[in-house]
Amino acid sequence: MARTPSPRGVPEGRDAQSRDAQSSELLAPPSLEHVVEVARSRGLSLQVSGEVPRGDEPTRSGIRGVLSRVLQEALTNAAAHGDGAARVEFTETPHQMRLRVTNGVPDAPVGRGPSPALATGTGIITMRERLAQAGGTLQAGRDGDLWVLTADLPRGRRR
Repeated sequence: MARTPSPRGVPEGRDAQSRDAQSSELLAPPSLEHVVEVARSRGLSLQVSGEVPRGDEPTRSGIRGVLSRVLQEALTNAAAHGDGAARVEFTETPHQMRLRVTNGVPDAPVGRGPSPALATGTGIITMRERLAQAGGTLQAGRDGDLWVLTADLPRGRRR
């Protein structure tokens, strides 16, 4: 069976490879730095501490992607449900990487029930599942007037 050229005169095999490469690029998680930049550009006041994990170790590339997606969702939640400011902390030990995001939780208006930040939506469920697949854990909940999200991931390869 002969290959049919695409309308642009490129054989479909090459066209398909190009599409696959573009799709992979679009599906790749954004860098941690980019996630922070986007949140700031959308008006979230951020304080970042600790060293942002670098992706130069082979065992870290997947971990960095998981952390990126978790950070993205955590900052989206902080912007939607919080007081307009968040603190992001990265910490590492020889065996674990930790991402902690805290933000103020405005009180619910009288008679309107709990703050929306107290609701457990699919975002938290998805973060928890993503971390579990990478061998990590997620804790999220209110601590006084703060919403605290802590994601822990092992640094080494999952066994």
